[in-house]
Amino acid sequence: MNYKFQTLMAMIMHVKTGFWEVEKRNDYADDKELVKSKYEDIFKNELIRECYDATHIGNGLYKYIGTVTVFGDFKKNHFKAVDNYNTLLSLYNGIYKTFGGRKLCLDTKAHGLRTEYFKYCEVEDEQYVSVESIVNGTCKYTPNVRRMISVLFSRDFQYLENYNPDQFMFFDYSEEEKEKIVKESKRFYEKPTKKKITKDEE
Repeated sequence: MNYKFQTLMAMIMHVKTGFWEVEKRNDYADDKELVKSKYEDIFKNELIRECYDATHIGNGLYKYIGTVTVFGDFKKNHFKAVDNYNTLLSLYNGIYKTFGGRKLCLDTKAHGLRTEYFKYCEVEDEQYVSVESIVNGTCKYTPNVRRMISVLFSRDFQYLENYNPDQFMFFDYSEEEKEKIVKESKRFYEKPTKKKITKDEE
């Protein structure tokens, strides 16, 4: 897997080092209209989240985008992400893929929930900047650009880790080393017992 994809995985999930494989169940994530639709949904969720944060109502908007399930084989240092809802690959394609020579671009001046924020452009301008330019930090800063950065870099997307935590714990240690460090960990923060002073020691 290339570096850009690993970067995207780190944006969306907790950072884990290893070899990543994304299993897609269909080819819908390669459809330009689905990619645009995913970005529209996610961006509008960000607007609603901004409202919720200020008014203290609602929570967990990003869970409606779809869940990615992660399977881990720690002995092989390998992770498999099952992208049932095409969220992960759609985000990736929106950043790095072109469709008929056009890149997915954000309308930096669009306002409201009843408008479209994305379209495909051959050339960027002051109003329409590509999602790739936003990720690369080469476009002009605007409130909508800031929101897009928040979507990609600081929001908690839903994913499930489908593996036994015991497999994750010290998977790079031998059984003897693992047993030793488990015992040491349990004692590490134990408070020292207070010594009782006898009359002879006073």
